Amino acid sequence: MCLSLKRVLLTGATGCLGSYLLAELLAQTDCQITVWVRQPERLWPVWRQHPRVRLRVGDLCQASLQKDLFRHFDALIHPAVAWGGAQTFSLNVHATRRLFAALDPERCRQIHCFSTASLLDARHQIWPQAHTLGTDYIRSKAALAALLQQQPPAIPLTLYYPPLIVGGDGAAHPLTPLTAGLPQALRFAPLLQYLSVDGGLHFIHAADLAALVVRRLCTGIAPAALVPGQNWCSVMDLMAATARSAGAARANWKLPLQPALPALCYALQRQMSAWDRFSLHVRSTRYQVVRPEDYGLTSRYPRWTDILAAYT
Repeated sequence: MCLSLKRVLLTGATGCLGSYLLAELLAQTDCQITVWVRQPERLWPVWRQHPRVRLRVGDLCQASLQKDLFRHFDALIHPAVAWGGAQTFSLNVHATRRLFAALDPERCRQIHCFSTASLLDARHQIWPQAHTLGTDYIRSKAALAALLQQQPPAIPLTLYYPPLIVGGDGAAHPLTPLTAGLPQALRFAPLLQYLSVDGGLHFIHAADLAALVVRRLCTGIAPAALVPGQNWCSVMDLMAATARSAGAARANWKLPLQPALPALCYALQRQMSAWDRFSLHVRSTRYQVVRPEDYGLTSRYPRWTDILAAYT
C-alpha cells in the first residue's frame, strides 16, 4: 500500500488505460483519487459511487489551472490524450504543461505521463521525422517530449513510451480499437498463413501497464523515461499464432510482401498518411523494454496467445 500518498490526481479515467489505472489505484492503495473527466457518465457506475473517488468534471484545455486547486495532491497520473482534431496540441502540449506547473512542488512528489513508443528509434531517441511527418497526435507528443527535455517540471517526472496497447472488457474498461477489431480480423486469419513479411513489435496490455505504473508510484522509484512492454515479437510469429487461433492449417508456401510494399504504398496513398508510410518502412524497432516482472509483478498477458485467448 502507498501509505505515504494521500491524494492522487488522475486524468483520462474514462479511457482504456485510465480506467485500468483507476482500478489498480483502488486495489493497491488507500489514496483518495480525484478523477478529472469531461464525461462522467462514461465512468463505470461502481467507481462514480466509490467513497475514495472524487469527480472533477471539465475540459483540461478550457479549465483555469490555478495553483490553489492543486496544492493538495501528492501525485499526478496523466494519461488523458487527444488523438486528433483541433484540441490535439491544446491538450497534449499546452494544457499538460500548465497542469504540471499548477502542482505544488512542496507537496506533489511524482508525475506520471504517457507518450508513445512510435516516436522512438532503437536508441530511444525521438525520430526527427516525428516532428515533420507525424500526424497531429504524433507531432504533439514529439513536441511535448522535446519541451520536457528542455524545461523539465519542478516535480520528478516519469515519462512512459508504451508500444501497442491492448485491453478493455466493454464494461468497466473501454476496448481499444485493436482489441475491438480482433474478432472481425480473425475472419481473414487463414490468409495470414500464406504471407511473409519482415518486422516485429512490442505490445502491452493496459492492465499490465497500470500495474507497473502503480508499483512505481507506490515504491517511489526514481523518475525515468521508459518503454513499458512485453518482449519483441516477430510479425511472422504473430500472424502464425493468429492463424492457429482461427483453426487454420499450416501453409506449405509463403508470399513475401516486401517487394510489394512500394506498390502498396502508392495504391493506398490517399488512405495512408506520411507517418503511416514512414512507419511501414520502420517496422522492426526493438526497444529496451521494462516489464511488470522487473518490479516483482506477474504479467497477466505476457504473450500474444494470451491476448487472442482473451479477446477472440
